[in-house]
Formats: sequence, structure tokens, C-alpha cells
Amino acid sequence: MMPLPSKISRKMTARITQDRKCGRKQTVWIDFFRCLPLASYPLPCFVLRPLVENAIDHGLRDSRNPDKRLEISLFRRVDCYCIAIRDNGLGIEPERMENLFCLETGHIGVKNVYERLKLFYGTEDVLRIDSVLQQYTLVTIKIPIRPEENRNASPGAAPEKGKESSL
Repeated sequence: MMPLPSKISRKMTARITQDRKCGRKQTVWIDFFRCLPLASYPLPCFVLRPLVENAIDHGLRDSRNPDKRLEISLFRRVDCYCIAIRDNGLGIEPERMENLFCLETGHIGVKNVYERLKLFYGTEDVLRIDSVLQQYTLVTIKIPIRPEENRNASPGAAPEKGKESSL
């Protein structure tokens, strides 16, 4: 198992290199250090990559926003650690949001990630997607805190609700 920041930085480095070869420019902000204990938590394989690729391919690629940004943040809330992936691209249409977790749509990436996270962590409250058309999409992975850690640690510098990102 590789530490989480290494997983993120390796995936993002590969993706940025690929985008530069295709003539696309993305700005990526990665904020690891607000939540260092998360680096020791296990994360299933192929969870971050599809979500990051979706942000780039479906959110930023065709956006007319001159300041395209993708931001990955790690932070702690009282009951969980969070990995937030946010882009300031096209957003997701409300009708499409309703079907993101259904296999019937033919797009299995988000559904696959959701199902694997549910199985791995044993809870259904592991993935949340918020989006406003033509403004942003925010995907939040919620990793439950181990009971022994919750007893012995304070939440630390968790951002205020709605303040996870500066986009």
C-alpha cells in the first residue's frame, strides 16, 4: 500500500503529462498537509483516478472558463476524513445527477467507485457529489475514522461546512 499523498501526486502527475501532450492545460491544487493522519488509512485501488479523470474529461475539457482548476483537498471532520475533488468546469445537469449511481446509464465509473467504497468501509455514506451547472462539481469521499482514533484525537483544523475548497 502506498501512502495516500503519493497515490494522488503520482496519478495527477501522469494525468497532467497526458493533458500537456494533448495540448490541454490544467491547473491542479493539491492540499495534502491539512490532514496527515489520513496518509496511513487504506484506500481501495482505482478510486481516485476515475474521479479525477471525470473532473478533467467531463468538467474541464469543454469548459469555456479561462481559469480551469482542479483542486484535491484532504481534511478531517468530526466523524470522518474527507478527500474532496473539485473542478470549476461545466457542472452536471440535474437529470444526470439523479442517475450517476445507476449501472443502467452505461457509465459505470462513479457507480463502480461508490460500490467498492461501500464494500471496503462497510457504510453507504462514503461518496457525495454536489454540482451547480456551469460553476463546479465537488466529489467528496468520506472515510470513517477508526473508533480508537476518534476517542484519542480532536478533529483538528477541519474547514467550516461549505468551506472545503477555495474555488
